[in-house]
Amino acid sequence: MLVAAVGARRIVEVGTAPGYTACSLASANDTTMVDTIENDPEHVELARAEIARYGLDDRVSVHHGDAEPVLAGFDESAYVVAFFDGFAGDERLNSPVVDGSDMNRQGMCMTNISVIDVGAWDRGPSERARLVKEIDRACAQSGFFQIVGHGVDPELIGELLRAAEEFYARPVSEKLDSVSPPNINRGYSPIGAEALSYSLGRESPPDLFEAFNFAREGALAPVGSSTPEVDRIFAPNIWPATVPSLKPAVIAYFDAVADLSLRLARIFAVALGVDEEFFVQRCTHPTELMRVIRYERHEDAPPPAEGQLRMGAHTDFGIVTVLYADAVPGLQILGQDGSWVSVVPEPGAFIINLGDLLAQWTNDRWRSTVHRVVPPPSDSTGRALRRSVAFFQDGDFDALVECLPSCASDANPPKYPPVLAGDYLLAKLSGSRELQRPDTVDTVGSRLAD
Repeated sequence: MLVAAVGARRIVEVGTAPGYTACSLASANDTTMVDTIENDPEHVELARAEIARYGLDDRVSVHHGDAEPVLAGFDESAYVVAFFDGFAGDERLNSPVVDGSDMNRQGMCMTNISVIDVGAWDRGPSERARLVKEIDRACAQSGFFQIVGHGVDPELIGELLRAAEEFYARPVSEKLDSVSPPNINRGYSPIGAEALSYSLGRESPPDLFEAFNFAREGALAPVGSSTPEVDRIFAPNIWPATVPSLKPAVIAYFDAVADLSLRLARIFAVALGVDEEFFVQRCTHPTELMRVIRYERHEDAPPPAEGQLRMGAHTDFGIVTVLYADAVPGLQILGQDGSWVSVVPEPGAFIINLGDLLAQWTNDRWRSTVHRVVPPPSDSTGRALRRSVAFFQDGDFDALVECLPSCASDANPPKYPPVLAGDYLLAKLSGSRELQRPDTVDTVGSRLAD
């Protein structure tokens, strides 16, 4: 729950209700957002301590009482972010304050998204029920959240990043030996080879990232299903011979996050009122992909072209994405008010975002979130590095995606026609790789301005 203001927003009204204090915040464009903090002395003391720890006592004060404001003396030039989440009695402030000066120069807010402890899934019925509600709320509000308690060994990501850095340090000519044809999503993708905004039908300059793409090692199409399209989905991996450490590191990490994606799929199913195994049963021979992505601005790099991003605005295509990212600015999500909000991951947390197929299954009860990665501020200089690893759980290529009964009614009929998952994924992929508008339904609508 938000307990402090974000960016250039001023508190204009404070009210109370039993157990809660509500703050109404007005933003620069006069839209209003309302958030609450649990009206408990211990929680308020935690907030006060966090604000003091970051030296913001002169800008923000936190009070407790039936008629007193939660915040007072807010300096609208400050960037203060304080979220409160409680799980299994372990209440804590998990993302108190970030320095928004760089983002402020770009006219954007900087914030952190909800952090959810998915370990609660294994802590009994009451904690499971609480987790399901928290997931449902996060998926309905933004489709973007962070998870801790996920059980993935941090050393796995360390080993993967070290092996990936060894590959990326190789000469460009050597890295190009691992390039696959544009219509096959495997191997090395050099800087400028893709423009993700094309997947939304929007033209843009090429994106400023390089990536290495992997599927599950040894995955085969079901017997009798071979077609050119299916063979593209199940194409073999490419392994650079000069970096032997890459293959075992990829496989170990891939297996761990794939298992995590299925645990999330079970939580999603319960939250949506269908059988717990609904989505897992549609991931028996799934389209799974992992991208090890690197964004680097070198010392002598020229500025980006007009409109050029590190990764263009897009939604993810499948069911769910599990993302590791360095804790540096760059990733942004499109807010409900049409503004871009910067997301910086918490230490040890994964960022989770929903894909288009899940938006179609849920009839937009849950939305796939538009996101992008922006370059460093134009007035900063020197080397700037950002790394991420994205795992995409996209379900079986022959899974039929159609509106869930729990997500439609006479007043809210299905918005999307049924589609096979693989057909949708291949069409979206062709957009970003072949720089053409995909022939798919639009899950974004008017959220992204032209």
